[in-house]
Amino acid sequence: MNNFIGFFFHGKLGKKTYWEIQLLGILRDYKDGITFFEFDINWDRYESEHTPAIQINLTIFNVFNGFTIYKSNPSDDYEN
Repeated sequence: MNNFIGFFFHGKLGKKTYWEIQLLGILRDYKDGITFFEFDINWDRYESEHTPAIQINLTIFNVFNGFTIYKSNPSDDYEN
């Protein structure tokens, strides 16, 4: 199994809003199967640990790319 997770970047957009991006993550070996194409957009408005959030994920030939923007809530705010 290839354990390459790709490149991961994150940052802050506002006082309690953050972004994360993961590029070129290998999901699994080709001998285990192939995800030819998968595209997913998820908008979650439920308030919990890392939501509300919007996520965009794209997988082509087992290579994952994802982008997330989420709001930090008081229950997971460690900066106070």
